[in-house]
Formats: sequence, C-alpha cells, structure tokens
Amino acid sequence: MRKLIAWNLMSLDGHFQGSRPWDLDFHQSVWGDELEAISLDQLADMDMLLFGRKTYDGMKDHWERASGAIAEAMNGMPKRVASRRVEETTWRNAAVMDTDVVSFVRREKATAGKNIYVFGSADLLDTLLMHGLVDECRICLAPLTLGRGSPLFKSGRGQNLKLLEARTLKTGGIFARYDARPDRVDSALRLVEAPADVVYAALVHPEAMVLWRAPDGMAAEVLELDRREGGRFRMALRYDNLDQPGKSGDGSDIFESRFVRLDPHREVTEAIAFQSDDPAYSGTMMMTTHLRPVGDATEVSIIARDVPEGIAQEDHLVGLSSTLAKLEEFLLQRPS
Repeated sequence: MRKLIAWNLMSLDGHFQGSRPWDLDFHQSVWGDELEAISLDQLADMDMLLFGRKTYDGMKDHWERASGAIAEAMNGMPKRVASRRVEETTWRNAAVMDTDVVSFVRREKATAGKNIYVFGSADLLDTLLMHGLVDECRICLAPLTLGRGSPLFKSGRGQNLKLLEARTLKTGGIFARYDARPDRVDSALRLVEAPADVVYAALVHPEAMVLWRAPDGMAAEVLELDRREGGRFRMALRYDNLDQPGKSGDGSDIFESRFVRLDPHREVTEAIAFQSDDPAYSGTMMMTTHLRPVGDATEVSIIARDVPEGIAQEDHLVGLSSTLAKLEEFLLQRPS
C-alpha cells in the first residue's frame, strides 16, 4: 500500500509562505546542497504529486521556467489537482482528479506503486489530515519567524505525531519526519450545491434530519432533541429489511448522542453511544461534520473516530457516503 506524505518548508511560527501569495523568500535561509539532496531523494521515492489549485498554478509557473535535476523531475512527474475550478491542465503529466479528493486518495493508496506526495496546498492538506489520510509529515523548519503569513496547519485542530527522524542542516534548518497516521478514522466528503447556512440548518433541524440522515435501506426517527451544546439527541435508524436484527436487537440501531460543539455554519460534533447489549458496539464514537464554503457550494465532511469495533469499516464508509448523498438529494429538492 502506498503512503501519502506531506512535505513543506515552514517558519518557526508555523507559516509556509509570507503575507502575500508565493512570498517564499524565507526558503533561501535553508536551501543548500543538503536540502537539494533531500528533495531529489523524495522525488525518487514518489510517482505522483497532489496539489490544490493555487499551489498547482504557482508550481507550474515556477517549474516550467526552471532548469536542473529537480525541475526535470517535477515537470515529468504525474500530478493530480484537487479543484472544481480547473477543468484543463497544461502542465506536463498533470490532470484534475476524477472524483472527490478523499475517494481519489483512498483509491490511489490502495494501488501498487511508489509513494504519493503533497506539496504546499494548505487547504488540501487540512482535508487530508482531517480524513486521516496522511501517513507522514515531513517539514524543513527554517530558523526564523515571519510574523505574518499563511499557516501550514490552518484548521486549529490538534493531532499527535510521532517523531521518526530529525536532522540539523548546515544552513541552520531542521529536517524532521513525523508519523501522522491516526487511529481508525471513518470519513466521507461531498460537495453539495447549497450555501453553508442552509446545510447547517439541515444538520440540526429534526424535520430535515429524518429525511437525509438514515443510510440506504433504513428509515430515521428522532426520539429526542435538545439542540444546544451539551444537549441530548436520540435517534432510531430502522432497517427496511425486517430480517436485520440491528444493533439494538429490534430491527433498529438506536443511538444517543450529546452535542459537543455547535458552531453555526461550520461544524457539528456529536459524542455518540449505541444502545446495544453487544460489547462490540460499546464505547463513545465522536462524529464531526465540517462545512467549508466553496463559492456558492459547500464541502461537507463527516469524520468518525473511536468507532466501535463491531462496525466494519468498509460498511461504515459506504454508509457515510450514502448519508451525504441523501443530504445532497434533500438539499437539491428544497424550495429555491
């Protein structure tokens, strides 16, 4: 299985570029023969590069005009762009991803080949980290602060990393490798053609929730809802197939959750416990729905952590994707 590796240069105060787009002058503080050798080694370790749209544009403009071994490798490397605004790519061996970034990366990681790298692309990196898809973070830390700039880790979410290697460079920079693999993360992502405030309303209003929240083959019923942080929410998901016993033993999956965070138009986080006598479904699952505006649309991510072992990951991924498809269908049918 291929690894996804994120590689960036970063200032001591966490910025990967200055206050203007492509303000990368600080890179010269750490560039030298050692970092060039590291870059060439990494290019030999990969057979695909991933970019967000803005990073793709800047990388293309720079490397198409550059020369040398790194430029030759960058221009020849297969590249994929995560963007709904770029329809065509003119950089050699570049193409737009043929599906959403989460599905694309899961598919590519499961194939044979060298590793996949992502450079820059803070928005893309944020999505990949949120969905637990990054195996390793590699950072060259420059011995300076910028004061202002674009943060590399922009979401504000914490994550524990394990140091694999730290090497001091002659320039004063530090090259570090971190294991970024989280415990199990089940997730799905979908771009829906609705503004974030409309999507958020569908996440928290019971009349909407019963219409989209149940996966295919199930029907939903809201049993209790206290819509505030710390408030309780109970729902029954009933199987259409009466031969299915369900986690709760009566043809249904009944769960109770607590609203941990309600950030209007941005995030809903729930702590979910399933009602079951089976210890395989014990524990509390944390499920967060993130909303990110993309023009007039909204990128919706569902992230589930601490998933009970009785829930098969493959089935859960299908169920989460089905739920987002039903959310999109519900939103498309709303009165305009």
